Amino acid sequence: MKNKDYHSLIWKTAISETFSYYSSDMRNWIGNLGVAIFTGFASITYSFFSGIVVIDWGNIATSVIGGFSGWAVIMFFYNLIWKTPAKLYITTREETILRTWKDIEVKAYNFPENSGLGVGIAIISHKPLLRYGNNNQVEYTVETSPEIENIKLNGKIIYSKVRLPLFMMGSKSVFKKSSEILNKRQFNNLVTSVAVSVANWNSEKAWLTDVDEQNDLVLDVDKAYSVVIEMRNSKIEDTQMEGCAIFCDLHYGKDKTTGEMKVSLENLVREPKFVG
Repeated sequence: MKNKDYHSLIWKTAISETFSYYSSDMRNWIGNLGVAIFTGFASITYSFFSGIVVIDWGNIATSVIGGFSGWAVIMFFYNLIWKTPAKLYITTREETILRTWKDIEVKAYNFPENSGLGVGIAIISHKPLLRYGNNNQVEYTVETSPEIENIKLNGKIIYSKVRLPLFMMGSKSVFKKSSEILNKRQFNNLVTSVAVSVANWNSEKAWLTDVDEQNDLVLDVDKAYSVVIEMRNSKIEDTQMEGCAIFCDLHYGKDKTTGEMKVSLENLVREPKFVG
C-alpha cells in the first residue's frame, strides 16, 4: 500500500470511528453533553466567586459548545493516532496469518497397518490462537480438499484431478474421514494426527487412493512416480487461503529392511515452504 493510500485510509477510518462512537450509543451523547454542561457550570461558578456581577452568557455558551466539540476532537485524534493504526495492524496481521500455509507442516505419514489406509501425508497446523469477537482467543481449523493435480511416470502425465481422502487418526487406530485440519494443540487421545491417504497396497498390488473411486491406476513395481498434490478450496472461517502444492515421489517395491512389498512416499517438498 502506498503512503498516500495508507494515510487516506487512516483518516477515513478515524472519522468513521468517531461518528460511530456518537451514533452507536446514546450514552456517548449524554456523557459528552454532561461534560459540556459541567464545563458551562464551572464557568458560572468561576464568574460568581470572582465577583463578576453580570454573567457572560456568550462565554458560557461558548464553553458548553467548546466542551462538547472539544471531546469530539479528542476522540478523533485518539482514533487517528492510537486506535485506528493498531486496529488496522491487528486486522491485517490476522488476515495474513489466516491466509498462509507457511505455519502448517506436512510430512510423510505411514498409516497404522490395521487401518488399511497405506501411506500418505500428515498435515500439522501450528497456527497461533487468534482474537475473535470481544478479544476472545479461539482455535481456527483449516478446511481443505486435497487433490492430485497430476502424477507422472518418466516425465509423462498419466493421471490428474484425483481427489484424496483426509482422515483424523486417533489412538488405537481409530479414524474417520474429515475435511478439517486441527491445530496441533487440539490433538488428544481421540485425534493424534490428521493425514491424507495417497496410496495403498495389499499382498498382490498397489494403487492410488481415490475419494471418488474412479481411477484404476495400479502402481508398477520398482517405478518412480512423481506426484503433485494441491490443497484445494482451503479456508479458515470465511477467509480463503493461499494455495499450497506438495511434491513427492511414490515407489512400489520391496522394503529394504523387511523384504516385504510396500509403497513408500519419498522426497517430499512443498510450496510455500514451512516456516517453523
